[in-house]
Amino acid sequence: WMPQIALMGKPHATVTTRVSWGMNQRSPTLKDLYQPPVPQLDNAYFLAGNPELEPESSTSWRAGVEWTPRDWATASVVGFWNEIDDAIRSVRARDLNLVMGYQEVQLRPCPPRCGTITQPILTPAPLFVRENLDQLRTRGIEADLRVRPHPRVETRLAYTYLDTKVEDSNLI
Repeated sequence: WMPQIALMGKPHATVTTRVSWGMNQRSPTLKDLYQPPVPQLDNAYFLAGNPELEPESSTSWRAGVEWTPRDWATASVVGFWNEIDDAIRSVRARDLNLVMGYQEVQLRPCPPRCGTITQPILTPAPLFVRENLDQLRTRGIEADLRVRPHPRVETRLAYTYLDTKVEDSNLI
């Protein structure tokens, strides 16, 4: 059971206000928990699960106002704040020297005078594992201006400011 609440008000015929608050949880998938080290992006890196993952939990706030002075013009501003505990993310394995496999890279052929022999180069492919971050916070503002002078024509000007802060005891 995850509580959610949202309120909408219309203090004026052209103004709408909205406020919402909610909690959420995301359990790790079987892939997040038990995936063996598997090559990704043509062996560029390996990704593995982690059976010790905890579920993510979050609390979110949103508040906004929308102003519609005419049928063809609307302006809105929304602020948001999200607190996420135990966010599940992929991070490079702690042992930076650990190599799970290699990526094969072909060299360009030599000019005709030295032959056309190419040889593969094996480059280390690092291991990434799923881990929980201690806390992740995102907050920001979204602004939007919409003008619709004709039913088939719409112009929008939008801006989003996003601030993210990651706190984790295991960050290097």
